[in-house]
Amino acid sequence: MDANASNLSDSHYGYDFVVATTQASINSTLLGYLRHNPQPENYLCFLANQNGDPSSMISLEQLLALTDNVNPFDIPDGTACNDPRILALTRARFIIGITIQMGLPPGILPRDLPPVVTLGSSATNVRFRMFCSQFTVIQNTPPGGFNQSGNWNVWNQAPGTPWPVETNVDLERLRNQLNNLSRTAFSLQQLLFDLENAVLQSIPRFPGVPPGSKAQSALQRSFVSLWSASAKDHGFPLVSIVAIPEAKDESQLHLTSFERRVNPLQGDDGKQEATTLNYLCAADGNSQPEAIGFGWNWVSEADIDSKSGVIAINRNTFAKYLKQLLLPYVQRCCMYPEIILTSDTIKSRLKLDSNPPVVKLLPTGSRTLHFSYSGHSKKETSIAGMDGTSTYTCDIDCSGQTITVAQHLVVHGILWHTGQTAEADVIDMTMTTVYRLNPDSNGHLKMTREYESSSTGDTGKDLDFGWCNPSVPWSGLGKKLSDQIRLTKEMVTELPLAQLPTFIFPGAQTLTYAMARFSDHHDLLCDITYVDPSS
Repeated sequence: MDANASNLSDSHYGYDFVVATTQASINSTLLGYLRHNPQPENYLCFLANQNGDPSSMISLEQLLALTDNVNPFDIPDGTACNDPRILALTRARFIIGITIQMGLPPGILPRDLPPVVTLGSSATNVRFRMFCSQFTVIQNTPPGGFNQSGNWNVWNQAPGTPWPVETNVDLERLRNQLNNLSRTAFSLQQLLFDLENAVLQSIPRFPGVPPGSKAQSALQRSFVSLWSASAKDHGFPLVSIVAIPEAKDESQLHLTSFERRVNPLQGDDGKQEATTLNYLCAADGNSQPEAIGFGWNWVSEADIDSKSGVIAINRNTFAKYLKQLLLPYVQRCCMYPEIILTSDTIKSRLKLDSNPPVVKLLPTGSRTLHFSYSGHSKKETSIAGMDGTSTYTCDIDCSGQTITVAQHLVVHGILWHTGQTAEADVIDMTMTTVYRLNPDSNGHLKMTREYESSSTGDTGKDLDFGWCNPSVPWSGLGKKLSDQIRLTKEMVTELPLAQLPTFIFPGAQTLTYAMARFSDHHDLLCDITYVDPSS
């Protein structure tokens, strides 16, 4: 099952909308982002304690101040330890230096790299690999002990041999402190920022540093605690990604809270690349339901190369939007039969009623919204009278790629005069209008009227007294009243969905949209693709 099984209105879920993106699309677009957005170089410098072990991390600027502007990253591998520059660094107790620049490693094609992000069984267990376009580790071993001459070692990431810094990340722990609720909330820049600001849960691997070296030992002993402390005090220490600005989202659904959840591909042979990271969203201040797994796949294996994922909007959420949009137009169709009766005449017409229609959101089936209205009027004298009842319904059906608006107006009249009675449905009008969903790439859901599928008809009949002497004054009264009533039925018109303000999907700044349709349970779906990271 794919996204067509979406059933967010089920009591197990209840989210206003869900944005689901595949691991494959996250990785391909993150690599594109890194390719088109070079990151600055960053430097970490470690000072030794009295035992010769790394004990504190300082910035390069602080080290330059301690060494009269001696930069360890300018000194090549194998330089003698009696070099004046190295002597100055040793006096400052410099022992380890790292240069790191986040980006694509040289000498290897992006498709040959392991994933930047590997989604685990939940959002609390996400594997993050930080690739670097530049990675250098320096180890200063001053003369002493069995190594009288000392060593100055420099290890560089070689072309074609990337050194990814790998760790596990808990994205849920970031939810409160990094809660971007703007139209950039679903962007990969925001996800990357969240990943980089996570506290490390495991020791990163530095595959290019020789096993057993003091640099490796120092990094393994000290890096996690130093990283965590620095991240807590100053933000992520290795890269300078900052939170992207929170721009106002134009969507009618205003995101007010969300949780992330991983949705592994259902089935025994599911591909890891089709696993999705899901944003479970609440809008307009609605409560956030508990995060649970879905019983369907959001993207099938066959589609992972053609789209980034899917956005799904709860049928009830979309029905509420349609209700607010259509209610003023439905109100104009709520009319009761006005009867004017005097001693010598009877007149009737349809007149607008200020009372609102009854509105129901339907929980199941393709019919998601039902408007209904009923009006009544009666006037009589000792010899004549009229009783009129009007009923109006408007049903909204959402199925496939269309929205069908079905209106039905019935005006039933009973007329009597000097013992004769006429009764009929003077108006029995149906008006069916079909609109096709046409989203543009910017997330505006336009609706196009399908003329060949739309129809209007009226099977109403005249009020007829049957056999009657045509010479009597009231012989044509029934037809006259019927014609009067029908003159005002033109007030019932098509609900102009194609001309009304368009619905705008959330996240339109960071996603592009295509192929809107309704799921089998009538949630609104739309395929999404991440915006080109170079734009």
